[in-house]
Amino acid sequence: MYQAIIVDDEKWVVKSLTATLDAMQVMEQFHIVAELYDGLSAIRYIKEQQPDLAFVDVRLPGMSGLEILQEANRLSLKTLFIVISGHAEFAYAQKAMLHNAIGYCLKPFSRSELSDSVQKALTILEKRNEPAPVTETAPSVQVLSRGNFVSAMIDYINSHYMEDISIQTLADLCSINPNYAGQLFIICPIFAFRRQKNFSSIPICQLHW
Repeated sequence: MYQAIIVDDEKWVVKSLTATLDAMQVMEQFHIVAELYDGLSAIRYIKEQQPDLAFVDVRLPGMSGLEILQEANRLSLKTLFIVISGHAEFAYAQKAMLHNAIGYCLKPFSRSELSDSVQKALTILEKRNEPAPVTETAPSVQVLSRGNFVSAMIDYINSHYMEDISIQTLADLCSINPNYAGQLFIICPIFAFRRQKNFSSIPICQLHW
């Protein structure tokens, strides 16, 4: 169950809001754990307890509701805020949303308005608590360039020059088509020279298709 608090300097508003919330089905997932009546007590409680949801009035003694949101936002606290206010001015609502309030509910309270805001909070909290999806790590695939193919061939030939080496063997080594391996083998002496390998010492007769 998620924890919620109500912050308002008027006790009758707190009681009215509590009664309204208790009658709402969506609040079955929440438990109101504290009622606070000034801004300083509220921000102290939020910092220490970090409730999941806070209903906060705009105008509070000590510290305004908007200042509480601003401080919580600065500290990156995870508490969600629904602002409650008797003021319908757009400026208040705009400032509340700028400080990450998820709802702005006017007094007297509308049950549908409160329900929508609480449902939004519940959706956010449930999403937070979802286990992270397990992603399968794709096996690493080594992608070789033409130069790398040739280098691999030269290294293999230098290490196995006493053996009967076929183009198919080199193709399998690099996981490429035998015809392509044959074309690459033509430029092997050039790469070997650049790498100062004694490629001419390899018996060509031992390399067959």
